[in-house]
Amino acid sequence: NGDHEVILVRDRFGIKTLYYHYDNNILVFASEVKALLKSGLVKDEKNVQSLAMFLQLGSIPHPLTTIKNVFSLDAGSYLVLNNKEILVKRYWNISDCFRGINKNGSCQDAQRLTGELFKDSIRNHLISDVPLGVFLSGGIDSSSIVAVASKLCSSPLNTISISFNEKQYDESLYSDIVAQKYSTNHNNVEISYEDFVNEQSNIFNAMDQPSIDGINTYFVSKAAKQCGLKVVLSGLGGDEVFLGYKHYLYSQYLEVFLKGLKFVPDSIKRNLFNPLWFSKFVSGSSLNRLSYLSDPSAENIYLLFRGLFTPLEICQLMGVSRSEIYYLDSLLDSSFDVDDAKLVNLIDLFDFSHYLKNQLLKDTDYMSMRHAIEIRVPFLDHNLVEKVISLPVNYKINNGVNKSLLVNSLNEKLPSRIINRAKKGFTFPMDIWIKRNSDYFRESSLKCKLLDEKTVNRIWGNFKNRKLHWSKVWALVVLGNFV
Repeated sequence: NGDHEVILVRDRFGIKTLYYHYDNNILVFASEVKALLKSGLVKDEKNVQSLAMFLQLGSIPHPLTTIKNVFSLDAGSYLVLNNKEILVKRYWNISDCFRGINKNGSCQDAQRLTGELFKDSIRNHLISDVPLGVFLSGGIDSSSIVAVASKLCSSPLNTISISFNEKQYDESLYSDIVAQKYSTNHNNVEISYEDFVNEQSNIFNAMDQPSIDGINTYFVSKAAKQCGLKVVLSGLGGDEVFLGYKHYLYSQYLEVFLKGLKFVPDSIKRNLFNPLWFSKFVSGSSLNRLSYLSDPSAENIYLLFRGLFTPLEICQLMGVSRSEIYYLDSLLDSSFDVDDAKLVNLIDLFDFSHYLKNQLLKDTDYMSMRHAIEIRVPFLDHNLVEKVISLPVNYKINNGVNKSLLVNSLNEKLPSRIINRAKKGFTFPMDIWIKRNSDYFRESSLKCKLLDEKTVNRIWGNFKNRKLHWSKVWALVVLGNFV
């Protein structure tokens, strides 16, 4: 009645998921879409548009879900139900961090303040009355957490890493270097192809919404539980905050190219990067994504880096229209001045608004909760983020050192082999594992009757011929287990 109201609030970055359905004056909400369906108050009606968006992005963007009339509450927002009406308002916006870049103070001043804020965040995230540890991959992000946390703890810090028989993917050498330097209680868990296959059903049961990611978090959370931990600190968000992804560096060169492209007539651009031309001559190749340059909008530049299947490929796969695919406008604050933004900041804003929120954090929440593990992300302390994002780009991308601002902000220098190692994400040997039994996984993807069988088989053929990244065929496997 009018005397009561319901308020739902989501954290600033979307660390925890929150979904809702409102119909016939009934509001249903939960942290998983599956829970809403279990209530019996929500019709299990698939949203085909959201599945097309999954194929384009590798995850489903806010506010869509796989179910019609079920929506995600956006990060930094709250929902109020009063007098039989719902109203959604925003209380914090990541876009604001990119406005008015702060050029006051030297790079050394920025390093000092960053170090203080990072240490404060680690200190706060270490508060726990249950066993706590750190995911340690041996990269700069997780190594920085261990370096600071080990100085704040009175007893040896618990650390966990994952290793593989496939040596080109195994990073245990680096995690061992960090664990030895900081005298941690280190646990290394080896994951095999057999583990991957045997856990398939559990992985898809844990995956509340389709995603090409999350398998790494599933296994590392399982390892944490086996080690007796309840709370684990993760380096998630470090790449977005400190510009660690390679495409941030590439975007600086692309910005120069795009300035020159402005002088090329639109008709020539459309022909030069025509999707049909690319489909004919680079069929099945990742070069297909260059077709986004036929219309180099902010959304398309982001898809050039982060896109999975192109619109033409999705139309062939699902038989949907082009209008059902583009949806990225909602990922950016409409008041953000794209023209005045550096391209690297624009791509970073998209990564915060989609890749981090809709994929990495969402998957981390599902997969960690499957094993009753609480994952904390100290890089996403809003005081730290607000300060670092507002700094000039050259404070963060400098002298070829990955995440130089973070590295130089630490009171104690990380091992040189950690600082100077080539940038590599925490990646499982999915390419090798899928190829070991590609027919099995192909049959699994064909269970999705929304996909054209001939197109699916052609994509698998291109994957076997080493033309495609594994993420494309894995996306089809994911849909085969969802629809």
